[in-house]
Amino acid sequence: MLLEALLALTTVLPRLDAGIEAARARLAPAGQLSLRTTLDTNPSAPALPYFSATARAVSNWRDEAGAALMPASLALVVKYADSEPGFVARCVKLNNYWCIKQARWRGELGGDGEGHTGFATAADGADAAATLLRRYY
Repeated sequence: MLLEALLALTTVLPRLDAGIEAARARLAPAGQLSLRTTLDTNPSAPALPYFSATARAVSNWRDEAGAALMPASLALVVKYADSEPGFVARCVKLNNYWCIKQARWRGELGGDGEGHTGFATAADGADAAATLLRRYY
């Protein structure tokens, strides 16, 4: 049933923020659900991404994964869940879908204790992966 609901949400993605606000208003008094939205931030002042060593994540990983993760139902959970989803891999939180190690890449913000790079955007991680593939193959 939950999967069907998530799949249904993916078909109405352009109107999702309004629907989430309505669900938040309806469920908040009951204390059943807490959702975050992109409306919670100030759109006129986009914050620069930063690496947090304590969270082992880049600050914008939810937005990046929400735009790139497949299937779309997982992307919705990642982007709008209030708590951190357990199914998200460490390198996704670093905008580093290929788990590339640190080597002064373009867009590199920092890295975790095991040397995996945190990129400013997922596109920077993809550029680094393409560079590695060109270099060795």
